[in-house]
Amino acid sequence: MDVGTRSVQLPKTAAGLGMTLRNNPHRVGAVVWTVEAGKAADVAGLRVGDVVLSVEDHLLESIERLVEFVAEAREHVHMEVAGVGPSKQI
Repeated sequence: MDVGTRSVQLPKTAAGLGMTLRNNPHRVGAVVWTVEAGKAADVAGLRVGDVVLSVEDHLLESIERLVEFVAEAREHVHMEVAGVGPSKQI
C-alpha cells in the first residue's frame, strides 16, 4: 500500500466536484466521505478516506474554508491530498 500525498486538479462544473467531506477532528484537513462514480473527484482518483490537506495552496482548517477556496478558484480546483492513491516520486 502506498500512503503519501499527491496533487489533484478537479474541473469546476455545474454538477459540482462529486464528493462529500467531513471535518477531520484530529488534524488539519477534511476527510473524503463519499465519491460519486464518474464525477470529477472519481475521475481524479479521490477515494473515501483520503484527506484533503490544502486547496489552492491554502492549508485547510475546515470544510467551510474549503467551500470558500473552491468558490474563489477559476476553472479548476487544485488540492493536495493524503491517502492511499498513487503518489509521485520526486
